Formats: sequence, structure tokens, C-alpha cells
Amino acid sequence: MSKNDLEILKEFINDKEAQEKFNAIKNSVMDFNIFEITGLGNQEIKHSNTLAWLFGDNEHGLKYQILERFLKFTLENGNNTSGSYENLEKYLKIQEKNIQISRERDNIDLLLIDENNKLVITIENKVEADEGEEQLLKYRKFIDDKYRDFERIYIFLTKDGHSPKDKSEQSQWLTATYKMVGDSIEYSLKNNKLSQKANIILSSYVDLLKRRNIVSNEKLQNLCEQIWDKYEKELQILINYKKTKIDKLYDFIINTLKNNDIPLYTKYSIKTKSTENMYKFIYNKTPEVAREDDEYAINLGIEKYDNYIWFGYYSDADCNDNEKLKSLYKMIFPNQKFQRTKTIEKFNIANLKENDLESKFKNTSEIILAKIKEFDDRTEKALKELQGQKT
Repeated sequence: MSKNDLEILKEFINDKEAQEKFNAIKNSVMDFNIFEITGLGNQEIKHSNTLAWLFGDNEHGLKYQILERFLKFTLENGNNTSGSYENLEKYLKIQEKNIQISRERDNIDLLLIDENNKLVITIENKVEADEGEEQLLKYRKFIDDKYRDFERIYIFLTKDGHSPKDKSEQSQWLTATYKMVGDSIEYSLKNNKLSQKANIILSSYVDLLKRRNIVSNEKLQNLCEQIWDKYEKELQILINYKKTKIDKLYDFIINTLKNNDIPLYTKYSIKTKSTENMYKFIYNKTPEVAREDDEYAINLGIEKYDNYIWFGYYSDADCNDNEKLKSLYKMIFPNQKFQRTKTIEKFNIANLKENDLESKFKNTSEIILAKIKEFDDRTEKALKELQGQKT
């Protein structure tokens, strides 16, 4: 890092305005989110399960308040020439509702049936994927046939409120967004005294929608834009020096090896207990001197890539005429052809959450230490046999 970069970062760290904006960003999302912990994320099925609970007369104690607010937002956003619009407009004027909500009934994401008022609401939920070919047409025809004596409402729920791809269905389905869902929940949070449990669940779901960018967080977006506009150079310096999960895993492995007296003697080569004896037997040289002379034995290596860490063997046994090397290779790897490289493991932690990293780091290091011991045991046994000693 250049002196100039250091000075820039020192000024940035002590910039009061920058710190105030970062604190505002930190406060815009929850530190603890139960939906993140359960892996809800962008999983469509789990979102539909959550919506069924939110929209129904359940433990949150709001009866159908979230659903009714969501339906009002949908109506305000809707095409008033569709049959769904007219039916929804009439239904919202009814005071007494008795709604049964089904999940994946007849393959439909959310089916809301009010037997008393002879009305059925079909909600097709798409968090990420688009609808399949003629999917909405098939669902609508099925519901039209099965509930022909009911008033019918069709709602297509997506992140951004786009219309169905099938043009023939665009006039049949009202469009809705997850922002409407979030706004409906926030309305209920603001206007009702809820139990602590209900408050946590509802607040966590709204927070999840924002942090996963399922709904836009305009306040957060504005703050981020302000910071990037004013501190782009400072942020770029931080990004350039940021350690990735792979960087952290690699550092942990190397430190674990050093703590077990297993250093690297080149950028990628691991110096195990048997390395000195192997090079002395084959070349009568230390590993360092042999490598300077471009002479290789059988090495354990570790190498860091962008998305994974490679751990394995590499050797010149496939192209080296040294009979000692070839004999040793055959004894360490019986029934195997000579290979320049042989992978033992590729460690990829890209999808791991921060909370799981420490246990993964330890587990990975334990695997590597066990493989090194296994390699040393095989090598020492082979060397003794080749040197005419009994094991």
C-alpha cells in the first residue's frame, strides 16, 4: 500500500460525515434476522409459506389485516377493465370474511377460498423465476372450471410487478409487488399493538425483503449513492485490499501448518517430515537446492485460486528418467500411472455464511494435516524399503 493510500484511508476513517452515513446504513437493517437464519432468502416456496401465514387469521393476531391492505394496494395498481379488478373491488367492501388459505393446492402457490362469500383468489408467486409457458393460462382455466360458481380473482406477484409474458393473460391477472407486501406489513406494525413474538416475525420479514433486494430500500440506496459519490477513491482502496473468504481460509491453513512445524519451502510446496529424506535419497540434496537446480521429487502442494483452494501432489515422475524417483512414486501410489499433478481436495467455501466459517476452517485444516501424515507415513515406509531397511 502506498503512502498516499494510507493517508487517504486515515482521513477517511476520521471523517465524521462518512462515519455518520455508515452508522445510518448499519441501522437500516437488523443485526439478527430469523428468516436469514432459517435460509429463507429468495426461495419461492418458503416465501409462499410465509405469505400464507401472514395473510391468514393466525397467531399474529391481525386477522386478515395484512391481506386486505395488500389487496387494496393491488387494486390501486390494477387494470380496472379486468374481471379480477371488478371482483376485488366488490370483495373489499365486504366486512365479514372467512378465508381458508391453501399452499400448492392443485400446484397453485397460494389459493384463498372464502366459501361464505363465494370467492376464490389465486396468487401465483414468482420471486426470481419467470412463469412457465402457458402456466398462468392453465391455472386460470383450471380455477375457472373448478370454481365456476365463485367470483374469481387472479394476482401475479413478483419483485417488480411486471406483467405475465403471455399477452393473452395480461388482461386476466392483476399484478402485485413484494413492496406491496412489505408496505402492508409495515402498516400493520405501525397501527397495531402486537405481541413481542409477532413484532419480531413481521419486522424480520420486512427486513429480509429489503436486505435481499426483493423490495427496494430507497433510504439505504440513497445513503449508498451519497457515499459512493463522495468517497469512491477511498472505497476502491478498501475493496482492493479486502480479504475474501478464500483468502481467510488460506491464511488459516498456512498458520495451522506453521504451528505444526510444517512450513512452505516454496510458494506452493509443503515441507513435510519426509521431504528432506526424500530429496536426499533421490538427489542427495536438500529440497531447496534441488529446486534451484530444477529437480523435483514428489511434493505436497497447496495453491489459492479465486474460488477454491487446491491441495494435492505434484511430481516430475512422468517425465523424469531418475529411477529412484520412479520407484518411490510406484510405492507411494501403487497401481497408478505417473501423474504430474494429483488432486486430493478442492476446498470451496463461497456459499458458506460467516457464522459457519470458523468450523469449516478447522475442519479443512484437520483434513490437510491428516493427509500430510498419511503421505509422510507412506513415504517413510517406501524409503526404508528402497534403502533395504525393514519397517
